[in-house]
Amino acid sequence: MSIGKMALGLLLAASASQATVIVNDTFENGPGVGETSTRANDAFDAQDVAWYMGIGNPTLGVANDSFAGGSSARAFSFAIGGVDSFRRVGANFSAASLAIGEKIILSLDMRFTEAPATNAIGFRVGLHNSNGTVLGADQTSTTVQAPQETNDVGYYMRIATGSASGAINELVREPAGNNPLGGATTGGSGDGATVLNAAASPAVLGDQLKHTLLLSIERTATSTLAIQGYVDGVLKLSSTDSAALTSAFDMVYVGNGGTVNDFNFDNVKIEVVPEPATIGLLAMSGLMLGRRRRA
Repeated sequence: MSIGKMALGLLLAASASQATVIVNDTFENGPGVGETSTRANDAFDAQDVAWYMGIGNPTLGVANDSFAGGSSARAFSFAIGGVDSFRRVGANFSAASLAIGEKIILSLDMRFTEAPATNAIGFRVGLHNSNGTVLGADQTSTTVQAPQETNDVGYYMRIATGSASGAINELVREPAGNNPLGGATTGGSGDGATVLNAAASPAVLGDQLKHTLLLSIERTATSTLAIQGYVDGVLKLSSTDSAALTSAFDMVYVGNGGTVNDFNFDNVKIEVVPEPATIGLLAMSGLMLGRRRRA
């Protein structure tokens, strides 16, 4: 193997190994007899989180679903029952503040458990900063968001559902005062949310199969973020934000946008990847170590 290929292999290995995983929620059964994962933070399920309704009154839980895989094929179940659009769930995680060159990556698998209705931006997932007011209980009101969410700020991606007609994929910057993931608020719908990028060839979640979504936020400078959104491994959205609304995150949200689709999601993973220079040093250190061993 050439030195160049070896260095590249070490670089990729270092990148993967040096990522710090903050959340890894698989909703699988526990190691003990009778232990079953829930939507709460289970003592036997390392790196999971507790999920709460942000608005509305869906039925939340953990259900068997073959798409989920794992030892027991379980996933988070979000069942609206045909009512209450713009509903979401949120979970708090240990705060991650990005240094320059670092990125935070959110990924999850999902599938609709019924034929999804057509909506240009009907499914949404994002990373936010709670500004110190995290969710700690379900909000059962179908018209008023949980008060803890009012000051949340962050970024999310919204993906078309149903048919391809009028489909849109967008990256959105969300200010305080708006519902996380959008939707009506006391100040009206939208309330200052900014669309940073719209996909030229949008993806559509139009079936009941498994789909993988990924949102990456990198701090490239003191006041600049680079944000990307992937659907099923394909880059669909990419933008920079020099407003630098936030570079620290401690909330993840998943939900519908103007639809009443029931869905399951699984394998929620949030990780922080160090700056490339640090990864490069680790790779070169490994390369030099390899050379010394061969000497």
